[in-house]
Amino acid sequence: MSRKLIFAAGLLHRFFCHLDPEAEPAREALLQMDVSALTVYLDRHLSLPPLEVVAQACLTLSISKETSLAVFDAYDLFLAILDNTEKRAELAQTHTHEDLRKSQTWKEIQQVSHPFHAALLSLFFKEDERLSGLTLEYGVF
Repeated sequence: MSRKLIFAAGLLHRFFCHLDPEAEPAREALLQMDVSALTVYLDRHLSLPPLEVVAQACLTLSISKETSLAVFDAYDLFLAILDNTEKRAELAQTHTHEDLRKSQTWKEIQQVSHPFHAALLSLFFKEDERLSGLTLEYGVF
């Protein structure tokens, strides 16, 4: 789930160059072949943690409350699992696919990952028309 979050935030970083009103000076400067404003914008934006980038998308784009809550509730459950000492120890003892199949903690993570995945699909493809267009154009091969 952490890798999915990082990937989603990476896409959003790119797409905010198109969607974020604060990036307008950078977009205008690019027309003059000047990348300095874009560099400043990206430097500031890339310093944000992945969860904050996703939160910015949920707050500034046309993303429903249900989708926003689904993303963060599922990720919060995932972090709670990882924060549990016993569950973390159980995961540390898994070395093979068979070990994972037997692990109750792994099953719990899988159950949490499905709503997270569905919420990300909704975020990128179903909610905000501009974001879904950018995702189809630049995020899917």
